[in-house]
Amino acid sequence: FKDWSTLAQIGFPSMHIPIQYALTYPQRIEGIKTNSFDFLKSSPLTFEKVDFEKFPSLKLAYLAGEKGTSFTTCLNAANEEAVFAFLKKQISLVDIYLITEKMLEDHKKIENPGIEEIFDLDFMTRKKTSELIQKRATWV
Repeated sequence: FKDWSTLAQIGFPSMHIPIQYALTYPQRIEGIKTNSFDFLKSSPLTFEKVDFEKFPSLKLAYLAGEKGTSFTTCLNAANEEAVFAFLKKQISLVDIYLITEKMLEDHKKIENPGIEEIFDLDFMTRKKTSELIQKRATWV
């Protein structure tokens, strides 16, 4: 905020809460029941600087967020396709990062994309990522 204070959303680790919030914003509705966050059981909360050498994919997410607009869509689509390929044992775990990085490097920024452009970008990124996975032996 302008006064340099921070508001934290703290909850039980589950993706359904942020997904539900994104779908129902600006309202908050009752959804799937999870355990409430217990400050006493989770005490103390500790924070550390992110080690981007240890977590390079997180660095890609930060970079996509900084570049904004269409880069976050590209990141998500490429990462999902790479994860699916990993789960099907088509690529290694490290390939997820390499493939996602390559897709972001090749991406051309789209300023202020509309919903149709986002859907098109998602589709095309997934298609190009799948093609890259199929010929990965030639670029690794």
